[in-house]
Amino acid sequence: MITRLSVAARTMSIAACTLLAACPGGPGTGGSGPVTPRLPGSNPGHVNGQMVVLGTRLPGVEKLRIRTDAAGKITKLALYHKDATQVPPSILALAAEKLPGAKVLRYETEIYADKGHAFDVEMTSADGKECEVAALADGTFLYSECAIKLDEIPAPAKAAAVALVPRGEIVEAERKKGPAADELTIEMKNAGLVHYLRVTPTGDVLWHGLRVPAFVELAWDPAAPVPAPSDNPGYLDGEFIALAARAQGVVKAKIRTSLTGDVLKLALYHKDASHIPAPVRELAAGSGNQLRYYESELFAERGSVFEVEMVTPDNQECEIGARADGTKLYEECSVKKESIPAAVSAAANKAAPGGEIVEVERKVGDGVVEFSVELNNAAGMHYIKINETGDVVWHGLRIPVDLEVTVP
Repeated sequence: MITRLSVAARTMSIAACTLLAACPGGPGTGGSGPVTPRLPGSNPGHVNGQMVVLGTRLPGVEKLRIRTDAAGKITKLALYHKDATQVPPSILALAAEKLPGAKVLRYETEIYADKGHAFDVEMTSADGKECEVAALADGTFLYSECAIKLDEIPAPAKAAAVALVPRGEIVEAERKKGPAADELTIEMKNAGLVHYLRVTPTGDVLWHGLRVPAFVELAWDPAAPVPAPSDNPGYLDGEFIALAARAQGVVKAKIRTSLTGDVLKLALYHKDASHIPAPVRELAAGSGNQLRYYESELFAERGSVFEVEMVTPDNQECEIGARADGTKLYEECSVKKESIPAAVSAAANKAAPGGEIVEVERKVGDGVVEFSVELNNAAGMHYIKINETGDVVWHGLRIPVDLEVTVP
């Protein structure tokens, strides 16, 4: 999909890979031989189905946090929202007890791979600090965590963070304490990238992650039943996660799910030509097109696809999707919303009533013409795929994601 990059995304798009020392054979590492562009297999992954449906239904949904290990296993899944009814009363009472006089800001419904379901209550404490109280679904207290000033970071913890991210700037720190927890979470910026560190006060590094800007398109059907609860947060394709941690000029990632949580599509937007097969780049560069950036994608139905986003000689924003051998699958170009067929416009407005169409693209491939319509209404940003006769092929709700991938 063609995007108009935000300031933050533009900053990301020019950032060099900061993980070079940990990327054998990757760009600029001096590794042996070029990287072979690939996203193997045809199983992009799975995200807990209950969380997918709740993400389209709860009031005040702000974002989803997905934290993975190096192999793509989701170790933490958290939905940020403002629905107090989703949090057990005992946990609300626990939060009030731990932080008397605090003002509630939002809630997190969470699933840990090793702990199961949990809940966070985020608050502003009586003395003005941003804090949260976390507990398991059965009410077991996990920890309280509050923001601290940068000069309050213990010297060993700060030294460990600086050693991990040389020339990085510490922008945020929190102190977490609980029956089995005493650690700091430290966010650092380096070359436009955000590193997320878990460090003990004595300087032992518990986890080092890279935060990739992302969004998820959750399948939309208000009438669909909510899947049964599960303690399994899910997984994402390991090769995709590794690429997100090592490709140069990463802009963002996109995840598309079914109603049950099966991942239908993974896409990584970046500026690293070394991860795009030469035949695909040659295909896109034809006819004098100006190449902008790339997408490495994995579909559940068609496997690996590589896209090149470009500007044509007549100044049209387009993209070409192809197989690794250069076989063209489709071409998609932005179109003015006033020019789309009436049947497409009517279908979009029926699917998401009371909204405003903000962007439209027309895709031609496999003998099919299809329109991708972005429409914003009270529920949020809808992404709807509609064929030229007005049939809705897919309908999703887009929400932001903090995708935290493990640094190798």
